Amino acid sequence: MLFNLVQTLRLFSAVEKRRGLVLLALMGVQAALEVAGLGLIVPYIALIGKPQSIADYGFLNSIFDTSGIATIQGFLILIGVFLIALIAVRNIFQIVLFSWQSRYLLNRQMGIEKRLLNSYLRRGYLFHVQKNPAELYQNIRNASAIVNMVMFSFLQAMTEIFVMIAVMGLLFWLYPLMTLLVIVLFGGIATVSYTHLRAHETREDL
Repeated sequence: MLFNLVQTLRLFSAVEKRRGLVLLALMGVQAALEVAGLGLIVPYIALIGKPQSIADYGFLNSIFDTSGIATIQGFLILIGVFLIALIAVRNIFQIVLFSWQSRYLLNRQMGIEKRLLNSYLRRGYLFHVQKNPAELYQNIRNASAIVNMVMFSFLQAMTEIFVMIAVMGLLFWLYPLMTLLVIVLFGGIATVSYTHLRAHETREDL
């Protein structure tokens, strides 16, 4: 897939690449909003059941001490309102980002079709006599569809990667040692499984 992505990016202009980078940055913001909501919901639910345990959550306790709010119940109401606003902003941002992604992919698809069509139109008379117009049309549609598929898969993969990085960052901040142990454990299992699978496939090829 990496080779296909590199080949696809060569078809994009400098402006299109810059817009793609902006889109990736916005996807990073979306991942941060996802994790921010996740990181607040869990302690908020715990505090509703046991308000006196706020001291166990250092960052919330610091905000409570500096907020000037007299009671924990009032602070919980404030956090609840903030969570609702955060979820609303996250949902609106997701809708807008999805619209931008769709528009970006559609514009890239149309741009490639236009360039390929122009290249056909610049060909000589003999070329068009020897070629079936339906075949040329199908070539244009297939080329743009392949590019669109590669870019859509790349954006989907980057969305998952950004969310995973954000979640791992949150876990490292809250539980650094436990998170590191889990990464080493599952990373080791995945490496051993992949090595065993590759060795099995090599033996079958022989």
